[in-house]
Amino acid sequence: MAKQGIQMLPPAISQSQAIELLCKLANINMIIGSMKNGFCHSSVGDALINLFTLSESVQSTRIEGT
Repeated sequence: MAKQGIQMLPPAISQSQAIELLCKLANINMIIGSMKNGFCHSSVGDALINLFTLSESVQSTRIEGT
């Protein structure tokens, strides 16, 4: 039942939709695990993570205006 265009929670989905979603999530989880494993065994992994962390910090500081 929807109120003013907003569907109430929990969303109603069919069993086949739930199975399809579960399969997609399992595939995504496998891909993320593979990427994580690749970064753990890469000499570039730590440097790349540090670069992203620094970039996020700079952007956050700019947003805050400090």
